[in-house]
Amino acid sequence: MIESSGIAGARNGGLKDKSQRARAVRHDLVYLQSQPLIYYGPDGQIYDVEPLDFAGEREKLVRTLKEAGKNLRIRVETATAENLRKLVTLGCRALHYTGHGLPNSLVFEDGKGGCHMIGARDLKGMFSAGGAFQRVQFVFVAACHSEAAGRAFVEAGVK
Repeated sequence: MIESSGIAGARNGGLKDKSQRARAVRHDLVYLQSQPLIYYGPDGQIYDVEPLDFAGEREKLVRTLKEAGKNLRIRVETATAENLRKLVTLGCRALHYTGHGLPNSLVFEDGKGGCHMIGARDLKGMFSAGGAFQRVQFVFVAACHSEAAGRAFVEAGVK
């Protein structure tokens, strides 16, 4: 099952018990995709961001899981700092980030079509907060220069 209904739809859904809410919104895989439209260069100019093939990557992932006979609860969201915090707090077993990467940061979206660079130290802090590392067992980073981000997740406790 694939969901992309937005974070607001993941709220308590009428469930009163906290443990019921946690089970109701938990996902096996959270797929965060980042495709900002522009970034501001060091010269203050606005530049276009090269588009990525999210649809093709998602299609291959879903096809592979189906061929393997896996029926996972997958949630697809835009990669913003807010979405990352909320989704790992709600709970997931695996996190897949796809987007652009720089030597020491991943390129998330700022919610307004622009880039929001999140450095490895900030990723580690965001991921460690609230004990997300205890729930997330696997993180896959599909981005250039992903080593620093991968190390940050490992240092945050992801196995």
